[in-house]
Amino acid sequence: MSISIIIPIYNQLEDLKKCIESIVCRTYSDYKIVLVNDNSGHETTEYCNKLVTDGIAAKHKYIYGRKPKGFTSAVNEGIKLLKADYYCLLNSDTIVYTNDWLNRIEEVFYSGEDVGLVGPVSNSATSQTIPFRIGTSPAMMSLLVSLYTQQRYPETKLVNGFCYFISSKVVKSCGLLDEREFPHYGSEDDYSLKVRKAGFKCKIADNVFVWHKGSASYKDFKHTAIPRNVKHLFVRHGREYVLGSIKGNALGIQYLKDEIEQEGIFYGSS
Repeated sequence: MSISIIIPIYNQLEDLKKCIESIVCRTYSDYKIVLVNDNSGHETTEYCNKLVTDGIAAKHKYIYGRKPKGFTSAVNEGIKLLKADYYCLLNSDTIVYTNDWLNRIEEVFYSGEDVGLVGPVSNSATSQTIPFRIGTSPAMMSLLVSLYTQQRYPETKLVNGFCYFISSKVVKSCGLLDEREFPHYGSEDDYSLKVRKAGFKCKIADNVFVWHKGSASYKDFKHTAIPRNVKHLFVRHGREYVLGSIKGNALGIQYLKDEIEQEGIFYGSS
């Protein structure tokens, strides 16, 4: 199986370095990274150039956008550049903590022919969040998830876009993400709703932990984008359908929260 990890980049160099290092350290299967530089500054651009031409990442692809077009456009360019069986849309402010994470993600896709989207659990990913006690290290968070997971692969309705796996079957059936209406935020929610309407399922890899800093790379666009995007989702998919998809979306990993809570490790349910 081929997996393409698409990382849209908008500055935040130190976060990007940690993200890349974690992928290289904890990935045991074949993969390629597609770096989509959305008009970052000189330092970040130089790092990307070096990453592609030197050392362990020499096989990976790199796109440098002359003009900033937004997160969703960057993702779509990455998908179009390199064909794969699965695409991982990964924020640059993430760190992978689960060893052999890609093989574990593939197992979720194998759990049913109709599985189209998959996402891991995290410390900051809406309904995929395990709300650990403040001060808990990411390494401990990952360890607790690995200890208490039952690998249920629960179904969900909206997969968070911080680490968003799409099967090639979905791309063939549903096309790319909507970069016109959702250039920065909301495209993954729109896509999740679209994919479910097409008959595919969305699932959570409850045995994979990816740490998420949250709103780092495109944070300047967040406050203006989110209210506008909610309105677009209501118009396109219907208010009741959108709100119904949000309601109860975290129930699938409640068992994992409960197991960890019994150890006194986190401060309560989200």
